[in-house]
Amino acid sequence: MICNVELIITVKPEVRDPEGESIKMYAVNKVNDSVAEVRAGKYLLFKLESDTCENALSKVKEIAEKARLYNPIIQEIQVRSA
Repeated sequence: MICNVELIITVKPEVRDPEGESIKMYAVNKVNDSVAEVRAGKYLLFKLESDTCENALSKVKEIAEKARLYNPIIQEIQVRSA
């Protein structure tokens, strides 16, 4: 079975996000000044063969950790079915 798995990488809430701050300052605020904060991140979509989609989620989490797709000191991940 082919499963679609999303991997979302974001900066941890307690860590400053200069990219998000720049997006807010130079783009969002020019359109709407009621936005309090913008956080930037990365979105990856995996399509993989697996016996169950739950196993696919585990595989993608393992790939993210072993391949160092993110820095666990300053970033966090969400892995979910697409």
